[in-house]
Order: sequence, then structure tokens, then C-alpha cells
Amino acid sequence: MSDEQKQIGRLAIRKEGDVINAYYAMPGTMKDALWLSSITCSAAERPEVFEAFKNLGREIVGQILFEVTGVRPSWGGEQPAPEHERAGSA
Repeated sequence: MSDEQKQIGRLAIRKEGDVINAYYAMPGTMKDALWLSSITCSAAERPEVFEAFKNLGREIVGQILFEVTGVRPSWGGEQPAPEHERAGSA
């Protein structure tokens, strides 16, 4: 991330029981995360479906941020969830 860019949130994907949820969350925390969408784990078993789900989450977050800031976000590579956010299958 360059000096001119600032991370103002992230797309968090979490497996919770039999579903995978997508959230908009602040960096480093899931506190007050905004739920965006869900998909059943069985549907997400196909890699192309899971990738489409993640892309949908990016589009939703991108649109929200564009409406608020007037700028579309740039996306870095995927990162694993921080250890303190890993709860397994809730």
C-alpha cells in the first residue's frame, strides 16, 4: 500500500456452521462488522462458485466505498484471518 493509500476496511470471509458469510470489517477487528452476504458451504465447494462469491463481496464493498468516498478501492491479495479472529466453524 502506498503512502497515499489507506486501508479503511476489508472484505472478511468466514465459514460459520454450514454457511460462508461475507462481511465488511475494519482492519484488525470484526467488531461491528457489516454482514454482506452468505452462501451454503455445499454450493461453495466448486472453486469457480466460491471465487464468484468473493468477487460479489468485493463488488458490494467497492460500491459502498464509492458511494461514500467517490473512489473505488484497490484490492491487495488475499490474507488469512488474524489468529484472534479464527474461531473455526461457529
